[in-house]
Amino acid sequence: MAVVSGEQAKRRRCGITELPDCIMENIVSKLCLKDAVNTILASPSQWKHLSHQILTRRNLEFDYLNIFGNNYSTLYDIDQEFFRRVSRYLHQYQGDKVDSFKLRCRLRHAERVILNEWIGFAFSKGIEELHLAFGCFGGRTKHYVFPQSLHVGSTLNLKHLLLKDCILKHPTSEFDAFNRLTTLSLKNGSIDQSLMANLFSVCVLLESLTLRWCRMAAGRYYMNGAADSIVAGNRLTHLKLIDCEERTCRTEISALNLVSLEYMPSSNCRFFSIKAPRVSRIFFSNKRVKYTLLPQALIKFESCPGLEALHLQILAELPRISSIPTYGYLKQLRLDIDLHRENRQDSDDVDVNVVLDLIKAAPLLEELVILIYGGKLSETNPRQTKDHSTFTNDHLRMVEIQGFRGNWYDTELAICILEISPKLEKLVIDQLVSRYLGDGKYYDPWREHLREEVLEGKLKGLILKTDAQIILKNVQL
Repeated sequence: MAVVSGEQAKRRRCGITELPDCIMENIVSKLCLKDAVNTILASPSQWKHLSHQILTRRNLEFDYLNIFGNNYSTLYDIDQEFFRRVSRYLHQYQGDKVDSFKLRCRLRHAERVILNEWIGFAFSKGIEELHLAFGCFGGRTKHYVFPQSLHVGSTLNLKHLLLKDCILKHPTSEFDAFNRLTTLSLKNGSIDQSLMANLFSVCVLLESLTLRWCRMAAGRYYMNGAADSIVAGNRLTHLKLIDCEERTCRTEISALNLVSLEYMPSSNCRFFSIKAPRVSRIFFSNKRVKYTLLPQALIKFESCPGLEALHLQILAELPRISSIPTYGYLKQLRLDIDLHRENRQDSDDVDVNVVLDLIKAAPLLEELVILIYGGKLSETNPRQTKDHSTFTNDHLRMVEIQGFRGNWYDTELAICILEISPKLEKLVIDQLVSRYLGDGKYYDPWREHLREEVLEGKLKGLILKTDAQIILKNVQL
């Protein structure tokens, strides 16, 4: 019989100690910084060497939860302690390479110098991805100004830059941090006039640009020889301009290789133009500028022969557009229709023909999603119903109506779509509402109450109009 010592028996009872170092290193690498440190402190002596695994991480992420865990709210001065701990970690860092550096915290004026040192450290380690997100202390501090020059003494390899609450200025001639940049995202910040005017000569490899809630510099911008507010670049493939404060009333987009566009203009924009022959997906919101831009945009979209997916946000009171071009390759159409109206005394003065005209402009349309939200309408149309069946679409296979409440508008719209779609296979009625905000963000979903007798009456009318399968989703009676 083998004799087992007490220490050996204890180790056998703790099976995790039998794991090879390579597995333990992988486990520690997946823990947040706080949990990784606690694991090493509570581990057997033979694991102490794993502390090297923590101090050589190539993907660094610092935020309150990552540093303090769930108990950070008990600290007296959380911001000062946060900066102290992060500075201490970076001072003890033993790795030769950092791939990504992500920082999320509140920022005070006294800590900006320290922050510049952290960014300089990240660049000196060959960083490829940098995320900075700040909240101003007390809501009064100015945004963080991204360094225009850093003396890091190494080749810069930054490819992805994502900033929130920052000001981006033209870098100095000796600071080539943006030469290899392929992705730039700026939210709730600003770009100075000099950089905006030369963005695609400074960022020569830029492929994806996102500007959200940004203040554009005043004055006229000159890019590629054109005037006014312009975004252009032959390498650019993805562009998002969401709720930016544009100082001019013109937006001209020229990008030969652009594939996807999201544009939510400011309220003062009055002119829109696009030259993007390869674009295939477009999101365009006409809500903030009412009726001004949509007719222009629909005409300009005709110059995008590869357009396959179009997402429009419109007001229900939008007048009919007399001349909508034909989109010969459009396969997917999504319409977000806002029923809020300025003329509340005539709340039912909306026309389903606006939607039908858009469907008619896409003869090869296969998938249609309509989101209806806001406002209140009667259950029956107080106005005379017109005959809308003036065309048919033999390619439309799937229709989904979100935010269905059983009023005359969404019911009449559903009936009209069924009449013009003889080969429709599926009609989805979804009571849930989740409105798109741009840049991959959505409002939290909500639903309106729908009386059971109203739903049953509306469904009977729809069933008689089609052989397509009718599917109910998220219906709460």
